[in-house]
Amino acid sequence: MLTAVHHWLDKGDRTWNARQIAAEVGRVYTVDRSVDQWRRLLRREKLGYKRTSRTLPHKQHPQQVAAKQAELAALEKRGTPRNSICAMRTKRASP
Repeated sequence: MLTAVHHWLDKGDRTWNARQIAAEVGRVYTVDRSVDQWRRLLRREKLGYKRTSRTLPHKQHPQQVAAKQAELAALEKRGTPRNSICAMRTKRASP
């Protein structure tokens, strides 16, 4: 089982995190272990796994990003209206 996990990590066709390894081992070998157990096991076996990135720039479309940035800049340039309603009420300052 560990040799298969080692092979998955060495293959390098994707990035694995401990949760994904636990799910894949559970699916293939029907062995249920917690994610923390897999983290400890991988650390003990000196198998390096990678944390997946939490950013999404690789899934963004450049034209849509440019259009939304231009729209946001136009909204920021417009400013707030003079008679806007504030969500928070404040007390008047004492004289």
